[in-house]
Amino acid sequence: MKCHIEYGKTGLDVELPERSLITIAKPKILPGVADDAFSIAYSIKNPIQSNKLNKIITSPQDKVLIAVSDVTRPTPVAKILLPLLTELKRMRIPEKNITIIIANGLHRNATKAELEWLVGRQVLERVKVINHEAQKSSQLVNIGYTSYGTRLEVNDLVRGADIKICVDYCEPHFFAGFSGGRKTILPGIAGKDTILHIHRPELIDHPKVCNGVVKDNPLHHELVEAARMVGVDFIVNTVMNEHNEILRVASGDLEAVHDTLIKTVLHSRSVEVPEKAEIVLTTNGGWPLDQNFYQSVKGLGVVTRLERPIIKEGGVIILATRCEEGFGRHTTWIKRLGKASSPIEFIERLYASEYKPVVDDWQAQVLARILENYEVIVISKGLRESEITSCHMTYAQSVEHALELAKTSVGRDAGIVVLPSGPAALPFLP
Repeated sequence: MKCHIEYGKTGLDVELPERSLITIAKPKILPGVADDAFSIAYSIKNPIQSNKLNKIITSPQDKVLIAVSDVTRPTPVAKILLPLLTELKRMRIPEKNITIIIANGLHRNATKAELEWLVGRQVLERVKVINHEAQKSSQLVNIGYTSYGTRLEVNDLVRGADIKICVDYCEPHFFAGFSGGRKTILPGIAGKDTILHIHRPELIDHPKVCNGVVKDNPLHHELVEAARMVGVDFIVNTVMNEHNEILRVASGDLEAVHDTLIKTVLHSRSVEVPEKAEIVLTTNGGWPLDQNFYQSVKGLGVVTRLERPIIKEGGVIILATRCEEGFGRHTTWIKRLGKASSPIEFIERLYASEYKPVVDDWQAQVLARILENYEVIVISKGLRESEITSCHMTYAQSVEHALELAKTSVGRDAGIVVLPSGPAALPFLP
């Protein structure tokens, strides 16, 4: 049977063996809001468990810092900024007192063209927009330690801001449980060492640090604490449907908004998988999420980093991801994994007493944990076969080719689960 899966900007139409198919696990097909601009403006004027902005902002001289998610996320930043800036204008906040910071975390800076796409030309021409650079110590200020022992360094702009607003989106996340909310601060505008510490090996290996879990998730709780330490005054977050249309938008208190949107995500993204499969075909949700392989590890994590993985031990995961940027800006993580004789040896190095943290090793750790137990086959126009095989994975020219390889490993009658939208879904077993 034919199935369309998300891949790059166009997707792929693939042929699946119907007899072996357990399920195609897609998020619910829910329509976006009727009027984006109205819904965003309404949410800003009717915040959840928060004063309205005109009560939070006490003076036209207040300096406002707006942190927005970066270009690897589908957050409709430009759509949100227009009504948000309109609301600030109503309060007579001059544009010179507003700064927009791109919460890049350790991702690369957005180019000028990407900034125009992200925030909109009109905003880019009128308001100061800067990239956060986590590795520039001159940009950072230390605001103390979390109760988990993390030295919290964030962009120095927070120190001069009277009002701090975050713009992001909420979906399942393979470490934090769900994206959005507090993540705009940490890792979004945090310093390199701070980000390294919250990705330490023992935390990444914690059983509750996984997709769809916030209860008893120590990373989630630390991120909330960090955002409160910074003093976030107001957030505007969205949930998107599978077509990247706004399904819901909510504004107001950091935790209340995030908790509200998690409920929407669970309703729209949760998909029951009847039984564990020997083969799982997944993606990273297409563009902009599959721009590089660093981000695409999430497409593997949605299969395994669950309280109950949907794949049988020794199974095969097939990942279709465009990766026009290859492995991503930083390649040390994948090279370090490739230099290890096996995924297990790489994990042992992480826990060695002489180990020194390296940016993005946590992504290699996740991949290594997956490769410990499952074969991974990758289809990607942006990566060469030698690049894929150098890091303990298998290359395939097409999904159909990958399915043939997988059946050779686990049997011709192996059951198949398909996640066409990858981490946009939150699969669960009955």
